[in-house]
Amino acid sequence: TLSDGAVPYLIELLDDSDADIRKRAASVLLSQVNGRFDVDNGKIVKNSEYKFYNYNVSEDKANKLLYDNYEKICSILNIRNIVV
Repeated sequence: TLSDGAVPYLIELLDDSDADIRKRAASVLLSQVNGRFDVDNGKIVKNSEYKFYNYNVSEDKANKLLYDNYEKICSILNIRNIVV
């Protein structure tokens, strides 16, 4: 699996000038969203089964970045706020 420490770098790639790079980064990030979050009425929410109780700085930062950039990730992949 992808390290949580890689998420900030992939987020940066969402603004790359190359559309293929943006899509690849978005696809990898969406796979990180799956299992951590659910979508409820079009809004991203924490998955109640995901274990957030073991605090880790990198994981916490990755979760915030994924949450904050979820709509952008979906937009790049031309999907409407779903977890695949």
